[in-house]
Amino acid sequence: MRIRFKQNYSDFTLRHSSGSVLLDVLLAIVIFVIGMLALASLQGNLTRSSSDANARTVGTNVAEELIEEFRTFRSLRTANGVPAYQQIVDQTISVLDRGGIDYTVVVTVDDWYFKSDLVNSISITNDTSELPSGQDTTISDFKYLELAVSWEGNEFQIGDETTTSDRLGSGAFVVSSIVPSIPQLGAAKVAADDDDALGVPPINYTPGARPDIVAINLTDERFKESTTPLPDVIRRDELVETWFDVVTYNTANNNAVFLRREEFVVLTCECTLHTNGGSDETGFLPTIWNGVEYITGNDGEMVAKNYGTSANNQQSQYCDTCCRDHHDAGGNNKDNVYDPARLDSRPNWSVSGGQNGDHEHYTRAGGGLNVTNNNGKYVESCRMVRKDGFMRVAQDFRQEALISFPEGYLDTLGGVEEYSEYVTSSVTDFYVEGRDVLTPPSGDFVGPPAGTVGTPFPFDFPGDATDDATWLPLMGLNSQQMRSRGIYIDNLGSELTLFLNCLAGTVTTNCPVIPPGVNDPLQVLPFYDIQTTWLAWWISDPAGDPVSVTSESVSDNNSHSRGLAVLENPAATGQQIDIDTTMHRGNIGLTVTDPITRSEDKNDSNYVPEVEAMHMLYLDVNGGVDGEPPTPTGYTWSGTFSSSVNQVDASSATIQPGGNAFCSRSGTAISCVTPNGEGGSLTITGYVRKVGQDYLDYWICSSDPALQVANLPAGINNSATVTWNAGTVVNDVVLSIEASICP
Repeated sequence: MRIRFKQNYSDFTLRHSSGSVLLDVLLAIVIFVIGMLALASLQGNLTRSSSDANARTVGTNVAEELIEEFRTFRSLRTANGVPAYQQIVDQTISVLDRGGIDYTVVVTVDDWYFKSDLVNSISITNDTSELPSGQDTTISDFKYLELAVSWEGNEFQIGDETTTSDRLGSGAFVVSSIVPSIPQLGAAKVAADDDDALGVPPINYTPGARPDIVAINLTDERFKESTTPLPDVIRRDELVETWFDVVTYNTANNNAVFLRREEFVVLTCECTLHTNGGSDETGFLPTIWNGVEYITGNDGEMVAKNYGTSANNQQSQYCDTCCRDHHDAGGNNKDNVYDPARLDSRPNWSVSGGQNGDHEHYTRAGGGLNVTNNNGKYVESCRMVRKDGFMRVAQDFRQEALISFPEGYLDTLGGVEEYSEYVTSSVTDFYVEGRDVLTPPSGDFVGPPAGTVGTPFPFDFPGDATDDATWLPLMGLNSQQMRSRGIYIDNLGSELTLFLNCLAGTVTTNCPVIPPGVNDPLQVLPFYDIQTTWLAWWISDPAGDPVSVTSESVSDNNSHSRGLAVLENPAATGQQIDIDTTMHRGNIGLTVTDPITRSEDKNDSNYVPEVEAMHMLYLDVNGGVDGEPPTPTGYTWSGTFSSSVNQVDASSATIQPGGNAFCSRSGTAISCVTPNGEGGSLTITGYVRKVGQDYLDYWICSSDPALQVANLPAGINNSATVTWNAGTVVNDVVLSIEASICP
């Protein structure tokens, strides 16, 4: 008998697999624990690496802050605790608890000098024994700084109040920089390195086109010019701001290089007056030029004085600053008042006195001007200059000369050179002799063309003995665009006076550093030649018949017409017309607004006529008092200039005659003449159109082969040069803007 046993495989499997499951769990736990420990270690390392990177970033910020502190010195020598250039020496600085870390900064300073005997090369040294004998070594030209930043390991913070016993690693790095011996400059500075010197890369500059922008020759190859003032009308005939730049540049090596830029805005505002009877510091003193930079009085700190607030929000954003600061702080220090002329009689432009030493402020009411009291509204006008990125209120503009010209005089190179010589020689004479009136120091520039009566101007080019009247018609045209320019001269502040005396060698102690390349007072004297054609008032006498002169209300960006003399009666018999140009000599002249001080009110007993400048031109109609004008010697060509391209306006193009050419333009009509039948040239630019992101190429074409055109189609820089040979005499020429190459 056989007995068979039946085995339960399910029981066997369960019974023999229970130990295997426990082992798997234990292995999984071990792997998990190891992974978590590795992750924790990784997290710690990441945290430490991040903290180390943060420590280095904060340390770099510390070094940068210290470098900027070294650069913000206000004087070269130590005086009364004022941060000075001489105080930048070897030192160790502790910066505690910056981002939870204590830093140590070791500053190593090395003084470097320019060799003063160099002629055609530039050399520097940090060894004073290599310098020429007699060279001053008390002040180095620049300092080379190395800042070694280091920190020790700190406790690792894991909460607001809890740290671990593990310390972060220590670290160190070095930062270097150069600090020149010229105070930190904001707006408008004399270049620390002239031309090809070390330190600053040259910035190319494109000089403006005459006649609107005139380059005034300072010395050697340095020029100064102001851009065309552009008004922005906030409220018609009352609140206007006018912007323009004054740029100084060098034309060495036939390449114009930017030296400094002064950015100005002149504006009128409506303000509310607040008299300050206490000692609250409420506003800044004037910002003035010291020969190197614009500085704000009292070391840029506010002082106690009257102040104003903007009376409404429908005016320039700069009115808050203008209203607040344009108040005098009392005393007779010309550096601390906005109109230095009111402190003496050169001449006195405004009534002295006021409240708390401030000048008077007036409001317009009842057709006149009334003094404003506390909390009363008044009208203010300010000249502002960009300083350290901000627009600061500077001392008022003061126009010392207003000169008008007939069309074409400043188109010619000879005219520009003659006018430039007049400006620089007269300005130098004004400062040196301490004059009250700007006058030519010699008889070389008695007056501009058309300032006297005689042979018509177009044939009396610069260099001739007589300055004569102009005339209409002019080269077949019945209109002529007159032009005017104003010369503005600032008061010499105490620091600028010291700078100029040191430059001249009459003072040798406590002198500021004279920037490299500055060797003539004209390079730093604060004077400005500004185009005022569209800001001055024009009138013909007699008015209207036979000649009218436009004097439209000021519009944004000079889109209005002023100074355009139009022959209204072509059949008029020969007679002489006076073209009068008038303009206020202060800030409001540049904003074309009504007077805002009592002495400028002609009905007031305190009226001073000098506040309004006037210049007169003579214009002969159909020969004037001396009969028919002479036959134009060398009359060259005339015709029209128009556009055949949609959305391209020929009237917006710029026409720049060559050095010996005189060109007249009115509407589509154009004429050019060169003296004695010489050859000449004309450059046309500014005819652009953009489609999408691209500017299109265009050509200037001539209907007469006597006028040769060399085109440079280059999109936004489209230009063409029109030339003609000696003896050219043609009429009815058509110059046109075309979208394709000329046939």
